[in-house]
Amino acid sequence: MRRFLLPLIFLLALVLRFWNLGSYPEAIDEDEMALGYYGYSLVKNGTDEYGNKFPVYFQSAGDYKYGLYSYLAAIPVWLFGLNPVTTRSVAALAGALSVVAIYFLALTIFNKKRYALIAAFVLAVAPTHIHFSRVAYNNILGALFATVAITFYLHFLKKFDKKNVLLALGFFVLSIYSYQAYRIFLPAVFILLALLLPTKNRLKAILVSLFAVAV
Repeated sequence: MRRFLLPLIFLLALVLRFWNLGSYPEAIDEDEMALGYYGYSLVKNGTDEYGNKFPVYFQSAGDYKYGLYSYLAAIPVWLFGLNPVTTRSVAALAGALSVVAIYFLALTIFNKKRYALIAAFVLAVAPTHIHFSRVAYNNILGALFATVAITFYLHFLKKFDKKNVLLALGFFVLSIYSYQAYRIFLPAVFILLALLLPTKNRLKAILVSLFAVAV
């Protein structure tokens, strides 16, 4: 029975995040509209609204927005057209997948499926997380990739193998190109975790963390 709990929790997370997605929250704000329109512009022209071909950052009103969300939003926009649901669907799916990601992070930390399932369920029904999974903001996408990056980094600290460090750095890059706060947050977490290691392994882990900062 327990093996079905994670899929059921994930299904619950999907329902809570996708149900009536275009109507709640009622008003789609200008940041959401911008991210959705950039995805639409990529589908139609392969450019941003200023004609730049496949940019990493999208020039917006008074700032620049990270492009990963819009590149992902281009898929549902291409399939179903530009509307609030397709614009928000990337955040909703990222929020639901974060429930699975937190399960594996908790399992890595505690090595107990019960605790991991509790963590997944709490995140699945957390009102704040549900809210940010139902609006087209970059932060929920960045949080998903950051959670996966930390999980692989913890596995790296146990084994010091290339596969886990490359996966950790790969998801780290995805997180920082989703939401800028993770440029500071994730390297700080990596360094703090490295400092908990025995001295002989600490330097290698800190070097990986500094490389992440350089990225």
